[in-house]
Amino acid sequence: MGVLYTRYAAQVRTYSYYKLDMLGAGSHEDLDCAADDIAAETFTRWLELLHKGYPLPPADGTRRQLNFLLGIARNLAHQHGQLHQRHAEQPISLAEIAPPLVLPPVPSTAPDAFPPALAAGLRSLSPLRRRILLAHDCEGVTCEALAAQLGTTKQAVHYHVTEGRARVLEVYRRLGGAA
Repeated sequence: MGVLYTRYAAQVRTYSYYKLDMLGAGSHEDLDCAADDIAAETFTRWLELLHKGYPLPPADGTRRQLNFLLGIARNLAHQHGQLHQRHAEQPISLAEIAPPLVLPPVPSTAPDAFPPALAAGLRSLSPLRRRILLAHDCEGVTCEALAAQLGTTKQAVHYHVTEGRARVLEVYRRLGGAA
């Protein structure tokens, strides 16, 4: 087996890479890894057939052994390609997996209802972070309730609240507000 592997391993690996590439079975890095796996599996299958007594081509100086190994590699590459196609990433739109984000309106806490320095701090936040911060701090909505509404974790909402407060305070102080 050692002589067979030494003689044909590089050719089997190259052929496996070529077949996988023709099947569109992944990126360059994926193909390298898969070709290595298929080459190793090809020689493992050869040994299994040998131990089962299957009539294998003799080492008679012809390409019969190589052709037999390439046939095994081709079959393994097709199996891998079919598996890759079945499990390929399908584009999924966010609307299919999650309902659109609807936060309760916060009319009494619009940024312009605050002193100018504080309003500037609120306007410096993204609309989502501003709505989360205002809903939490001004309307009293809990992190748990916001997390359930947003389809995220309580920790993520807490992060938005904490970062939002820090940003508002930074802008507030920079514009001359006393904190």
